[in-house]
Amino acid sequence: MDKISTAVEKFSSGFNCAQAVLSAFAANAAVPLDIAEKIASGFGAGLGRKQETCGAVTGGCMVIGLRHFSNSDISASREAVYTKVREFMDNFTEIHATCCCRELLGVDLMTKEGQAAFTEQDMKQQKCEVYIKDAVQLLESQYSA
Repeated sequence: MDKISTAVEKFSSGFNCAQAVLSAFAANAAVPLDIAEKIASGFGAGLGRKQETCGAVTGGCMVIGLRHFSNSDISASREAVYTKVREFMDNFTEIHATCCCRELLGVDLMTKEGQAAFTEQDMKQQKCEVYIKDAVQLLESQYSA
């Protein structure tokens, strides 16, 4: 199964957006799937449903860190990660105009009304799955770079 399908399946089965993205790349980084799921568990819905940075994006940032950070040269690898994260976020923003979950969804998930709109408008599939797919696709194009 390709990484996009893996991420969408993970998301559809109840995991959050950050978990879905990170899980799709966990094997590449030799991270056990259950550990990846635990690490990303608080990042969904824009960090604990605060609707800050999109969970698909934060999951992607974790993937970049796994791929590009090295303890053997902390300073240089930190800069490499920061550069890749900015590039990833800029590319996501080019597609969706923002990385902010609240702006991407246009509803407040901290309210009952916002949660109802999210459900009624099927935003999980209509919006969040798109963000997950795009994040994974951007990561795949960047992953080998």
